[in-house]
Amino acid sequence: MEYAYSICLFVFASILYIYSLAVGKGRFNMIPREYAAHAEDKECYARRFGKAVRIVCLSPVISGVLSLILNLITDNTDIVILISVITLIVSFIICLAVGAGQMYKDTEERG
Repeated sequence: MEYAYSICLFVFASILYIYSLAVGKGRFNMIPREYAAHAEDKECYARRFGKAVRIVCLSPVISGVLSLILNLITDNTDIVILISVITLIVSFIICLAVGAGQMYKDTEERG
């Protein structure tokens, strides 16, 4: 059970990645209504949203890989979980900032 955290994060990241690919193909109807209310070019917005979600789904992959490596190196599960959760939170914030920057980069240049 020491690899359960990594497995759960990899499964979650895969589902999120599949969702981002579906949205990136231009399926505007898969985006929650609150986020897509002000989009003028729906297909372009869906592609940018899919790209941002793909960037955000890197966060659980980073944390899962680090947890897997730490589990192979050490037997102290408390330290492994603590470092893995901190990595998940920090990498999520960084990936969210990068994803949002990538999503709105084109609109700032056009505007």
